[in-house]
Amino acid sequence: MSPPPLVYERYAKLVSRGAPDSVDFLNGQWQRDLVEPVIGDRPHYTNAGSGSTTLHIYYQADTATWHIASEVGAGLVFVAAASIAHHPNTVPRSAWMLAKLNAGAVSLEAWPDFEIVTEGPNTEEEPFLLEEIGVDFFLRVQLKTRKVIWFESPAGEVYHSAAKPGGAGGRAKPGKRYCHICHKCFSANNFQTQHLANLHRPTAPSDLTCVPDGAGGVHLWWKPPPPPPCGEPELAAFQLRFSIDGGVSWQVGIENTDSPEPCARVGNLSPGHAYLFMVAAINAAGMGDFSPPSPPLHHSPDGITTAVPSLNSILSSPHSSAVSSPHGSPPHGSPARGAPLPPSMVAGSPKGPTPRGSP
Repeated sequence: MSPPPLVYERYAKLVSRGAPDSVDFLNGQWQRDLVEPVIGDRPHYTNAGSGSTTLHIYYQADTATWHIASEVGAGLVFVAAASIAHHPNTVPRSAWMLAKLNAGAVSLEAWPDFEIVTEGPNTEEEPFLLEEIGVDFFLRVQLKTRKVIWFESPAGEVYHSAAKPGGAGGRAKPGKRYCHICHKCFSANNFQTQHLANLHRPTAPSDLTCVPDGAGGVHLWWKPPPPPPCGEPELAAFQLRFSIDGGVSWQVGIENTDSPEPCARVGNLSPGHAYLFMVAAINAAGMGDFSPPSPPLHHSPDGITTAVPSLNSILSSPHSSAVSSPHGSPPHGSPARGAPLPPSMVAGSPKGPTPRGSP
């Protein structure tokens, strides 16, 4: 006997909103395409909009990008998001970018008010399907406090996502959350603190190198941790910490680099201190362990003195394959933010996951 057909939609609906009036045809409700429900191993949605032109939400696998376009793989692309999320509902809101045509070239513009979300009854009797909210929902979406999601597992069992029983909705048993990497449900009580922390958070970076930039700052770069066997969760960013008391205490220099590139720059170091740095990788499961501290970097009123060779001598060395930028230029990255004095670092704009109240 053949297995029953896969159900893609049941009680929930996918909604886009927040597009400005000039492109308000991008707002509205979307349906799973019945002819080609999956493209690039991700859901494919369509929306007739206010006119006769059908729009598509689909995943372009070769560029790891979500598109809203007039045709699949062709036509006009109105919105794009660089994300390997498994569903439009699990793409970070900050990732959606408006595609604009300027002088014959396409540019991407941040669109902070635009979002694509799944809405539904969210009850034990009418739970979400993982096909409706995204199989990677519990990995990528950070729920607001007390927000409970009712969902049906691939095995047909209905669970809630709360850590403990009780509360509104008649939750008689402790909740569970689904891990699409392991293909099973785990206790909601320790999903973040044990399952994700032990199995899916990144390991520590290594080979942290610090080189003076000649302008009162320092370039840092490192070897990122190896990717997980399945490729997920992918690296999203890094956190950088520093110490001026020999590693007795540590302060946050860059909370979130907002980039997977393994490099950064810290500026405006305070004279008279010996700096140590360490770095940790961040992915959707959280932040991993920190690297071993860097060698001390001494900053004196006359400049920075350290045992590390100069940046120019390293970059010009034919044996310096470990010292490189992903774009073939000197290492760069987000400046530091929130570092207390005496170190006075350049202000930056760290970003992190935004809690959501509903899928």
